[in-house]
Amino acid sequence: MSNLGSGAGEIRRYPLADRWLGEAVAWCAERDLDANLRYVNAWLARCHFEQGRWCEAGTAAASLAGELVTMTPSRIVALTVLGRLRARRGDPDALAPLEEAWELAARTGDLQRTWPVAAGRAELAWLSGQAAAVPGLVAGPFELARRLGHGWAVGELGFWLWRVGERPGPPAGAARPYRLEMAGDWRAAAGAWRERPRWPWPGGSPSKMGSPRLQHRDQLRCGPTGPPSTLWPAGTAGTCQKEGTCRDTWSSGASPTGCGSPPMNGANPEAIRDVAERNGLPVDRITEVSVLDPYFYH
Repeated sequence: MSNLGSGAGEIRRYPLADRWLGEAVAWCAERDLDANLRYVNAWLARCHFEQGRWCEAGTAAASLAGELVTMTPSRIVALTVLGRLRARRGDPDALAPLEEAWELAARTGDLQRTWPVAAGRAELAWLSGQAAAVPGLVAGPFELARRLGHGWAVGELGFWLWRVGERPGPPAGAARPYRLEMAGDWRAAAGAWRERPRWPWPGGSPSKMGSPRLQHRDQLRCGPTGPPSTLWPAGTAGTCQKEGTCRDTWSSGASPTGCGSPPMNGANPEAIRDVAERNGLPVDRITEVSVLDPYFYH
């Protein structure tokens, strides 16, 4: 059950992953299989994170990362989720869990372990204004993914090489949403992500940064002294899907997240258009939403 759940999560089949991981949690708990239960919960945290359920992901990942007795595979997954979540939110100390996760993952030489950590380290470097470091962070796992023919790993890692100008276009074999994004067809890429059941934002990487509904993370969290321009789909920066507490972060005021992260000042439509213009991205309209809904921009 845990293999079915983790395998489904790897290829972004989230309803299937949630089902099997949920059944595995119950099965392991009934039989006191604590080590197996930690691995399943780590994968649940990853699926929560990739589907935008940041509160649940953060709670589970922090708990598992704090257990020194956790088996290496479980610890790698939990630390990776924790680091990527901190990076997305702009929280402090995103680097430490990702560095520990990489140290553990690199020893295995296993693509399943190294790929997510490499993507997380690349994302953090890009968000921190260190784009030049990205190729060195993903090159090894990317070549392994190409050799093994793992389309989702090729797509996500290839995306980061493309994002920093190391690749002119999509690598052969990349999963369709990433391939379309790197080919410059962001509308079709967004449609391809929606075809995935329970579409995440954006499937573990910022692959819909070309969407006309944009966020500028600097203006949301950091102000003019923050990191370089970072574009996100509307409603993704530092929010969680918790009914009654989450609001679109560029609406009329500060956005309570209900999960312990600081409130953010709302970016206005003019700021969004300015960011889009400076990054050469089209904006045909800007839609304000009052409740976080990843399906609102059809």
